[in-house]
Amino acid sequence: MSAAIAEAETRWARAIITHDQAALEALIHPTFLYVGLRSAGLKGWNRADWIAATRRIQFQTLEHRVRDLQVFGNTAVATVDGTWKAMIGEQAVDERFLMTDVWMKQPNGAWKVVRRHSTRYIEDAAGMVSEAAPIDLS
Repeated sequence: MSAAIAEAETRWARAIITHDQAALEALIHPTFLYVGLRSAGLKGWNRADWIAATRRIQFQTLEHRVRDLQVFGNTAVATVDGTWKAMIGEQAVDERFLMTDVWMKQPNGAWKVVRRHSTRYIEDAAGMVSEAAPIDLS
């Protein structure tokens, strides 16, 4: 089961990069909610708004890694970290992030993501990523 979630995470990232709306809709549950904390503040989007927002992103790179994955019956929680470089309109983005994705197994056996929380790593005054309390999920 956990391999199916890890593969779904990879398909999701690929669909974001390629702007594959059909793949995004297949992976994201209709009740999906995204909550993200970024330099511009707290953002919250439902499924339709989040998919629309991804269409404005032109990626240079997007790298992610599933750091931890726990399955609890028909619910799975994935902890993902990564980096991305992209343009959103005129704004350049170059961030390292940590995400938590919550997946639910559907009656047909497919896994769909219902929640995503994403937070960028905080930088110190010198512009270096602060890792005073590293996260070891292994």
